[in-house]
Amino acid sequence: MATTTFDRVNTLLEGRFRDLSAQYRGKSQEGYREAVESLRKELGVPDRYSDQFLKAASGGAKVQELAKKLVQEMPADVPLFELAIAPEGGGKSSIQDAFRKMRERGISEGPAATKADAGDVSGFSRVTSDLADALHADWQATARASGRTERFKPMKENGKAVECQTAAALQAYLDTKGIPAEYRERYRIVEGKVEEDILAIPNRFLATNNRAENDASASTTIALVAMQMASGGSLDAAFIERASSLLHNKWVERNGSWAPEEQKVPFDQLSKVEADKDRDMIKQGIGLLVTGALADALHADWQATARASGRTERFKPMKENGKAVECQTHAELQTYLDSKGVPAEYRPRYRIAEGKVEEDILAIPNRYLAANNRAENDASASVAVQLALQQVASGGKLDATFVEKASSVLHDKWVERNGSWAPAEQKVPFAELTKAEADKDRDMIRLGITYFDAGELRRVTNNMSMNAIHAIR
Repeated sequence: MATTTFDRVNTLLEGRFRDLSAQYRGKSQEGYREAVESLRKELGVPDRYSDQFLKAASGGAKVQELAKKLVQEMPADVPLFELAIAPEGGGKSSIQDAFRKMRERGISEGPAATKADAGDVSGFSRVTSDLADALHADWQATARASGRTERFKPMKENGKAVECQTAAALQAYLDTKGIPAEYRERYRIVEGKVEEDILAIPNRFLATNNRAENDASASTTIALVAMQMASGGSLDAAFIERASSLLHNKWVERNGSWAPEEQKVPFDQLSKVEADKDRDMIKQGIGLLVTGALADALHADWQATARASGRTERFKPMKENGKAVECQTHAELQTYLDSKGVPAEYRPRYRIAEGKVEEDILAIPNRYLAANNRAENDASASVAVQLALQQVASGGKLDATFVEKASSVLHDKWVERNGSWAPAEQKVPFAELTKAEADKDRDMIRLGITYFDAGELRRVTNNMSMNAIHAIR
């Protein structure tokens, strides 16, 4: 038992440290140390291990030494031992194992995720960051609705206040953190210490202390959902309840010293309002992971059909935020692709045409495409996943009746997005579509259902008639 626990913890630490090393390669050491400290807190490793944790981040035997020390000295109270959700029948897996199993099954990490080598967890960094951003954005919306216009909080890194004496020094500090220009007005200096307006700034740009809770909740959520997907379990109402209970327990572990008594009770004793906060977070995690997997599957299906018809390439211009992606040299293009986390194997399928970048959508997975080239896959996948999620969360059946109703909604949403150019025969109500056209919607809903259905996460292939589910229908 002890050996199994050591292997699990050692593998987890090795993967997360590799993730950080790749993310901060060539960047400031200060930022890297802050990220390591943030990871330590995220995993719930106590302060007394801070120095050893930083040393272990360099890899090698030091990781094993740390894992051994943690297992021997405190197996009961390190949250990283408990991040797996045990399906009926028992058994736990590490986050590392779950992510590896997901990739073995062909399940992607989401449309915004980057993927390093198949053995580590770096592919899930962005999807976790996306969820943390979403949690913070929900809080921001609620705060603004209550009439709040700002919420300045002191900034801390590594437990120490961020200090600047002049505006120039503040701007230099924000430069090192890569803070976009549009948020810089929401920082101020008060008696030599820097404060940030958390009501105006996205979670990913906040100081460690001000984003810690969102990051921790998002990390636990994504881990729980990923493990359920990796085990082939159902993403159903029963799973949402179990995962929500574990998520609540983790929150109490982190915040029990100050939380009100009514929030420290077991999950099944929470008020519906409080319990729904945990349920909604799990649902958001499901939405992010499954939407990305489904969008990748839709694009892969289109790619297979296009290749079968004899097509060998399909270059399209890239746009981000509505503007063409521009590069003048190959070096500039590589720097841009670095910033997007595009793996080396796909880089030959990008080119510069008159200063504008194009990508071969026939060769590149959906998750790495530019916003304009993946927009339709992402939108269709999002609709299908949300419909299925609403159904299972309410205890409904994913049966033939649901498929018909959901397919009709999916079609209506498609017309809303594409009605300006779609042929007249595709703009009619769902019930008036030809069988071939209606089956495209049905097949997409059925494919989405496979991620929620009981048993193995089935990869639907040969019997699907999705010839044109890509941006051009």
